[in-house]
Amino acid sequence: MKSKDNVKTRFKLYKAGKMWLIAGTTFLALAGLGSVAVHADSNNLNTQSAQSTVATNQDVKVESTQSQDNNVVTVQNNDVTTPAQSDSNKQDNSATDSKNATIPAQTDSNKQDNSAAENKDATPAQSDSNKQDNSATDGKDATPAQSDSNKQDNSATDNKNAADQANSTSVNSDTTSNTNANNQKVALLAADNQPDGWNTDHTQSTQGGQLLTGVLNIDGTYYDFDENHNIIKNIYVQSQWGLWYMFGNDGRIVTKVTPWVGTYYYFDPETYLRVDNSYVQSQWGLWYLFGDNGQIVKGLHELNGKQYFFDSNTYLMVKEHWANIGNEWRYFDGNGQLTSTDFVTSIANGAMQTWYEYGVLPSVSIAQAICESNWGTAAPGNNLFGIKGSYNGQSQLLWTWEVYNGQSVHIKDWFRVYPTVNESVNDHGSFLYENSRYNNLLWDNNYYSVCNKLHQDGYATAPTYANTLINIIHASGLDQFDEGL
Repeated sequence: MKSKDNVKTRFKLYKAGKMWLIAGTTFLALAGLGSVAVHADSNNLNTQSAQSTVATNQDVKVESTQSQDNNVVTVQNNDVTTPAQSDSNKQDNSATDSKNATIPAQTDSNKQDNSAAENKDATPAQSDSNKQDNSATDGKDATPAQSDSNKQDNSATDNKNAADQANSTSVNSDTTSNTNANNQKVALLAADNQPDGWNTDHTQSTQGGQLLTGVLNIDGTYYDFDENHNIIKNIYVQSQWGLWYMFGNDGRIVTKVTPWVGTYYYFDPETYLRVDNSYVQSQWGLWYLFGDNGQIVKGLHELNGKQYFFDSNTYLMVKEHWANIGNEWRYFDGNGQLTSTDFVTSIANGAMQTWYEYGVLPSVSIAQAICESNWGTAAPGNNLFGIKGSYNGQSQLLWTWEVYNGQSVHIKDWFRVYPTVNESVNDHGSFLYENSRYNNLLWDNNYYSVCNKLHQDGYATAPTYANTLINIIHASGLDQFDEGL
């Protein structure tokens, strides 16, 4: 029979042994976890140490076989975690005795043992959905298997490449986006969607993204664009409304007096339409007449039943002036209207000719004819200048007034007779030319001087003769015949 002391002793030994057993087991378990934690931080894929059970580049998932309530123990590296598998997908992570430790690939329910090959370049198989490449290779270049949905990269180099690839994809995405945007912009421009306003050489304009065609208001004026959207310049064209407008050298619509094709036209400043048969004031304040076809008028032209004359060089209306019309000299009064001057017209060409043949000034010749014949009303025998004697043996006896010693005397004398007034004018020039006492007035183009010389040389006895001639020249504008001589 055992004593109580022996029973107590055994019980104490049993309890002590049990405590030591529990302590030893706990020690071994902690020692195993410490080894795993050390190797989890390693960046080396070298699996030559038989003590290493799991070697990964970044993240290690560890299943606790001691936990009965399926608690998960996760060891993290670089903040990436991998969830532990459920009871149905538990894996046997026992280390092999070979040189290379491997991590088996996972299936939905069936365990697979993907032992690492000793080949230097081992390529793991790829799964369709949840495949993981945990196999370590003995070679220097290991290519991980990729999963379609839960891919893991167990190589530091491959992680870097993956990051580079992601950055490259982002850059390429931005570049592609910019390229597409530029292509869309070019496409819009090519489709006639251009920025509003003028192009660089000011030949086309855009409004609302469309190139312009026809007459349109731009910047407070009007321009015209042809069917090719090009600006029209220096041309008189019909608009889209059927009306005609003139566009100048800068393409803008023109108003008032405008030169074109060797002549001038006038365009109303309000309607921009051409003005026909109107006497209008220009932008310079001068007045011009524009005829049936809109062209500026020069020469003789009828307006409101009256005859007017417009200078061929200035296009201005002639007033109180002589003008040569159809080889006839005609006079236009202060209103510009043609005045009956048949007498001067009948002798003007002859008077002009005496200058070229004999050097007698035309204005003086005409003024003498007016004075001596009273505008041709008192010229028997067509003798316009009262020359005494005979012409080609023809003469007539006539009464005349002479002044002697300050006394006016009424006498008869012989005067020349001419077949025409033109012969009378021509003989007058010849008479002055052939009589030496008149040589001093020949080729003198100053009518003041010529009139005074005539009186001094004794052509007439009246003391006011020179002034009478000068007044006639002034009143009738005869000095115009001397212009340009």
